[in-house]
Amino acid sequence: MRKLLTLLLAACFVFTLGTAAINAEENAEGGNKVIFFGEDDYLSRLTVANDKLYLLFPSGLYEYAPEGNKLITDDENIATADFLISGDGKLYTISALENLTLREVVLGEKASFKEILTTDNYDELYSISPVIKDGFLYFNISRSEIIKLNISTGETKSLNVGVFTYFYVMEDGNILLLREADSERRLDVYNPETGENTLFANVDPNAYIGYMLYDSNKGSALLLGLGNIYEAKDGEEARIIDHYLQGDVMSAALYKDEVALLSDDTLIIRDFSAPKSDKSLTLLNKMGRGYEWRDFIINNPDTELNLISAINTSSEERFINDMVTKSNSVDVYILKDTNLLSAIKNKGYFKDLAENEKLKAQHADMYPAYKNAFRTEGKIAAFPKECFIETLCYNKQAFEEFKLTVPETFDEFFDLCINWLENPPKDSENYIMDPFMSGFGINLENMFITYCAEMVRNNRAIDFSSEDMYRLMEKYRKTEELHEVDTDYDSDKKHMFYTYALSILDENSDYGYMPLKFYKENTAAILSPMSEFTGLEYFVVNPYSKNAEDAYKLILSYDGKRETSSKAVLYTSVVGPIENPYYKEHMENFNIRLEELKQSLEKADEFEKQDAQNNLDDFVEYMSHYERTAKWELSESASNIYKGLADMIYIESYNPFQALIISEPELMQGADTMPIDMLLSSIDSKIKLLQTESK
Repeated sequence: MRKLLTLLLAACFVFTLGTAAINAEENAEGGNKVIFFGEDDYLSRLTVANDKLYLLFPSGLYEYAPEGNKLITDDENIATADFLISGDGKLYTISALENLTLREVVLGEKASFKEILTTDNYDELYSISPVIKDGFLYFNISRSEIIKLNISTGETKSLNVGVFTYFYVMEDGNILLLREADSERRLDVYNPETGENTLFANVDPNAYIGYMLYDSNKGSALLLGLGNIYEAKDGEEARIIDHYLQGDVMSAALYKDEVALLSDDTLIIRDFSAPKSDKSLTLLNKMGRGYEWRDFIINNPDTELNLISAINTSSEERFINDMVTKSNSVDVYILKDTNLLSAIKNKGYFKDLAENEKLKAQHADMYPAYKNAFRTEGKIAAFPKECFIETLCYNKQAFEEFKLTVPETFDEFFDLCINWLENPPKDSENYIMDPFMSGFGINLENMFITYCAEMVRNNRAIDFSSEDMYRLMEKYRKTEELHEVDTDYDSDKKHMFYTYALSILDENSDYGYMPLKFYKENTAAILSPMSEFTGLEYFVVNPYSKNAEDAYKLILSYDGKRETSSKAVLYTSVVGPIENPYYKEHMENFNIRLEELKQSLEKADEFEKQDAQNNLDDFVEYMSHYERTAKWELSESASNIYKGLADMIYIESYNPFQALIISEPELMQGADTMPIDMLLSSIDSKIKLLQTESK
């Protein structure tokens, strides 16, 4: 049924491509440009040939022009192109999905494609920047081997150049290589004729590099990464000469006196000779992407936004160092460690966001957990960015079918798991009982963090050496021993448990919330998961910043792009019912497809009739499920359910186990096999020491 629905849905949704490649939103300051394209068509590659910038979209190949991109061709070969490159004054595409095919784009009034060669000798390319030079195509098939392919004859030569990260072919045919070894990073010039390496330049080993270019006119390499553009000249150390809007660089090329690059799905043109912007705003964000700040960039063309990441340290450590040294090099920080909030508030390490009336009003509209976490003495010290507040959920159908009682405590949860695993109910083979699977269960670190939060919230002592904790860990270990990882990922089996972000579920959802406690008499503490990629993130404006007004605009711009479900987590005024904006359009498409399936059934012969009936039944079932679960972006019942959970959300001022994990990330290594008393005793002594020091 799953494969059938994939085909049916593909038939229902047909998108018109191409308009985004022509219509774009642009921010320009001097010769520097940041150009965003629509979401229904995306920029995949770019290159420069004969001083013209070419852009590759799924919908076609375009020539860049400030007044509007010009369509060169929408030939069907565009859809199969993995690379767009130039060399020897010509424009080429490379397709490498099944075999390597090189095609020349023959430019004219309407461009056409000319197949140059195809080979099935290379089914995988490691390179993100193949090079054409003097009639040869260079590409790497590993991190140490470059293939030199004669475009005219198809003959190849393997160059074993030693381990490298990126390469570029220089004017004299030598190859520039970026190498990393131990704590050293360097640019070498490799001579293919002699096999000799010559040092070209040294590169900071702590600098992240995601792309490399070579400027033959200047005799220098350009290295791009994490929003920084480094220039490396022969015999010199690479140095930062400019910045760009941070993202993963997928393609780049020298363009006149500028560099054009594709960062995520954004076109960026940096003119090194252009005067620097009079206004700039610097944002420190470890995992940031330029596209997140599209609204701010478009609406504030006079302010250049610089995104930077903390190098060789955490964002929190960089923040603390900047506060101690009173540095204003960063205007806005995005932080994750909630333990830092108390120090931020107590030491005044913030610009009061209440100075901005809109931010003040939005803070006043927040649910108490957030409102209390980010304010101090009438001031707003921080503002939430992402609010991934998660809780365990249970499969409502399974619990009803097997007459199971929804557990309230971790004790009851493990009892249920053990009983199921030791005595699987009849007809339970269609359900997956894996309480430890990522996204479908719990993990020990977050369980211990939750324990500390719950005990602090309920004014109870944290005691990892207690008999209750020992007994709970015995049940945890027994559950772990009994359960087996289900690897049948393509089956239609349903998970008994799920981990959901709050505000998503309503009365018609397949899963229901199941916030677990350690003690029934306690108030629960629903937390943000401790994860590098999810969790609670918050803005703090540097108290020493001279750009507070722009900082407020930046925070407001992000708040304005939140999805309805994210707003509902934060703000009491965002309640259902709010209809899914795509619901009516989707249902219209579904109904068209439904009529087609009915007609197919009517026309089916005796041998086709059963398949046609099955197709119709499956689609009717899918439509019913979609209508029941997807009509509302936020339903009234979802709002009511969330309001009942909102008081359980807890953002404490200090969680000792969270602090312990951050200071000793290796702490939980081997925790699943270490004797329980040894594990708990070690944690308990460390926690007590931290609590003493924090006082």
